[in-house]
Amino acid sequence: MYGGTLKGITKKLDYIKSLGTTIIYLSPIFKSPSNHKYDTADYTKVDKAFGGESALRELISEAKKRKIGIILDGVFNHTGSDSLYFNKYGNYKSIGAYQSKESKYYSWYEFQKFPDKYTSWWGIDILPRINTQNSECQNYFVGRRGIIAKYRKMGILGFRLDVVDELSDEFIQKIKSRLEKTECGSLLYGEVWEDASNKIAYGMRKKYYLGKELDGVMNYPLRAGIISFLKNCETGRLLYYLCDIINNTPKRILDMQMNLLGSHDTERIITSLGGEDTFGKTNEYLHKVRMNKSEYLCGRRKVMMAYTAIATLPGLPTVYYADEVGLEGYSDPFNRRTFPWGDEDVVLLSHFRLLGKIRNSYKVYRRGEFKLIYLNDEILIFKRTSKKYDYVTVINNRSEKLNLSFSKKVESLILKKENTDFAVAGQSSEIFKAIKNTVVRLK
Repeated sequence: MYGGTLKGITKKLDYIKSLGTTIIYLSPIFKSPSNHKYDTADYTKVDKAFGGESALRELISEAKKRKIGIILDGVFNHTGSDSLYFNKYGNYKSIGAYQSKESKYYSWYEFQKFPDKYTSWWGIDILPRINTQNSECQNYFVGRRGIIAKYRKMGILGFRLDVVDELSDEFIQKIKSRLEKTECGSLLYGEVWEDASNKIAYGMRKKYYLGKELDGVMNYPLRAGIISFLKNCETGRLLYYLCDIINNTPKRILDMQMNLLGSHDTERIITSLGGEDTFGKTNEYLHKVRMNKSEYLCGRRKVMMAYTAIATLPGLPTVYYADEVGLEGYSDPFNRRTFPWGDEDVVLLSHFRLLGKIRNSYKVYRRGEFKLIYLNDEILIFKRTSKKYDYVTVINNRSEKLNLSFSKKVESLILKKENTDFAVAGQSSEIFKAIKNTVVRLK
């Protein structure tokens, strides 16, 4: 957290909007004793450290004026042990499940030997797992006056469900149903690290994409493919995504995927693409190390290519705060440093803003058809198609320029030139607007 508040986000809404933003996804904001807030203490309260409920209402209101929706992180698989519900340390007036079998929350949890042996998330005892199939527990979240309804009525657009694989299809469906009953137009995303269209979790094939659950997932397979291609010149993961996963995903969901390059669970994207390998490195070392100038410039070029790709592929480009200004950092907690106000990489920022303008200027990036044109170890070319035009994205990961020839005159949307022949510089990207069915050739 490092002192950041919801009011701070509200003050920076114009900056956020300058990236082309239409949705802000917040990590957990419910009351919690930690800085990361994944150990919820009370779902009914917005943590005072963030400014409380009034600050959330103000953010929702001001964001709406800028046509930006707010999505909250729904951590509904487990609570904190130091919570209203479990109350292991007696910090709450309520009788928690840990304190008595007579607690109204006792049936929410699974005890092997009361009170000290209980099921927790990944065996972490400060995160006791809750049973959302329990009727009282389920109603607390999805009932007419439950948690989902409370924040939906406050004006949020929806939720991103933490560890969604561990939630039942029935519970996810009820969350989606409650979101839709409360107000028209909602979004429900899930944290899934694999191909969600064919996801099997705990021996059950999930029904995420069958129409009653998720609107999309965090697109980690695309992230993995882009990094493997740009960093290691390997095409296997990217090809699997562009051919198999895209074809397996219903279009209504494909167009809404969270196309991300980084999150609080990953290394910073510029570090992933330009930094040292972490193998054998200690946290003490990773805390201090920074890229040298050459490494940073290489990382910057690759981030620009990566963002061009995810911003023009089907889905919604998703920016982890400060990735757009070159913030470095290895995995958690080094990926959660504060925003470098006053020390932004303006070259990188300008590129992110330009891609935001391009996306908002051309409807093709919201619903247009996708076709892969060319992919090898160093070059990626694909297009999005509207009724009259093809929008061709070219990613040149070679060190030397890539010469292209088009059968008709095209317009470059990044360089803002018109011609039939173009040279895309080494380690750079370009987007071309072309009359439909214009042929592109590598010279």
